[in-house]
Amino acid sequence: MLKAVPTSQAQQKHDKRELYTLAVTKAETISIKKVFDTKSMLSTRKANVQLDNPIHITGEALTKFTDSKNQPYVHNVTLTDADTGNILLQRFAPPFLNIAELMDQRATEGICKFQNVCTTAKCKKHSPTTCQIEDWQKSLHFHFGAWYNQTKVNLVISSETHQAGNEAGKPAVADFIAWFKIFFSEHVQKSIVNNKNSGLCDSFCQELTDREQIHFPWANKHVEGLDVICQPLYLTFSLFQGFSGTSHIDNKDADVSILINLGQHAILELHEYNCQLVLQPLDVVFFLLNSVYHHTLQHPAHIEEGSDPNDQMAITCLFHKALMMQKEPKKHNILYLICCATEKQEAERQKELKRKLED
Repeated sequence: MLKAVPTSQAQQKHDKRELYTLAVTKAETISIKKVFDTKSMLSTRKANVQLDNPIHITGEALTKFTDSKNQPYVHNVTLTDADTGNILLQRFAPPFLNIAELMDQRATEGICKFQNVCTTAKCKKHSPTTCQIEDWQKSLHFHFGAWYNQTKVNLVISSETHQAGNEAGKPAVADFIAWFKIFFSEHVQKSIVNNKNSGLCDSFCQELTDREQIHFPWANKHVEGLDVICQPLYLTFSLFQGFSGTSHIDNKDADVSILINLGQHAILELHEYNCQLVLQPLDVVFFLLNSVYHHTLQHPAHIEEGSDPNDQMAITCLFHKALMMQKEPKKHNILYLICCATEKQEAERQKELKRKLED
């Protein structure tokens, strides 16, 4: 029996589904070489200093199917250090068309919720030394979750999460945190980290597994309510409008970090490697932001169109190095101390019970 000839609309949807499949199956690994040591100049270098003929990586390719040749698609990309072979970065698009459509819908909801946060919540402003353009110094930058305070005395929920004294901002912050937990679970943890076919490298997987099974539970004992705010793969998530400024590494954060790009196409620049990687909306990037100098730039196409940089939203999921080392804060809250005392007494009780049974 002859198969029905697909309609034009059905064929287009089929082709579109295939493009997402190709993004995974045709993923490309690119080796890049560190071309210069920039530590001495990066401390004063501003982001508007242009690289000289940088390597520009898009991941763009064309289909070679008999019935649909030369359709453009963008495949996933892994960047490795040419000298060490170490994986520096992995960029992932949504793995399937239906997931991409759902992710886009959820992202639109999140951007709307973020606007509510911006209008009601208190937050940190970008400093003049970390912005590409003077107008961007007004961009908003939030940190939700937990971290060590500046004196390293306490491990605490961030002030931007608490919104102390700002009753109007609390509902918007709570709404956004709840949205992101679900978004991350569906479109990062389930689609990439827990998906054996995603292509996430073994070293990144192991790091994230340790984080989920060892380091986050330790942190959760010290910080009441941390598991209500964050997923186990991150301790803090940093949310910002626009683009980052000066090339930098994040010394206090542990590798691997996770960047979720929303709103606009962007350029992720790796200065030491003279490399620029294009990010599409909905791309998720796993990379070593603790050891690789980086910053983001507005895509030239958006600059040419006059797009507002503040229409861009990016979320970086972080885990602090001090927590990976399970560095005890100098002061503990009473709930943590009660928990420890309970565990100790229960262990002693079980030991005594076992001794009596053996007698």
